[in-house]
Amino acid sequence: MKADLILARGLVRTLGRSGLSVHSHLAVAGGVVVAAGGADVMGLRGPRTRVVDLDGAAVLPGFNDAHIHLMSGALSLERVDLIEDDSLAAVQARIRAFAAQNAKTPWVLGRGWL
Repeated sequence: MKADLILARGLVRTLGRSGLSVHSHLAVAGGVVVAAGGADVMGLRGPRTRVVDLDGAAVLPGFNDAHIHLMSGALSLERVDLIEDDSLAAVQARIRAFAAQNAKTPWVLGRGWL
């Protein structure tokens, strides 16, 4: 197998089962990292491989952000959701229905209006 992309001469940090590792080269084939190591990774170079000389620059693992807004999410359950309404009459009708279903609530608060 030949790599589509090789990142060479950098500070390549990987995070795997064995923890954090630092390498100088990284090879990618088909959108998947197939090798990380030293100059030996250049052995995966083919005639169509793009090689990027990092000249010491860093490569870090991807960061994915999965978070919630706990308080605002919880509070939104006590508010009338207006996100689907696209007219004043529809907003007013939804507010009236919410107020009728929540008669003991002193204030009617809304969220999500366009």
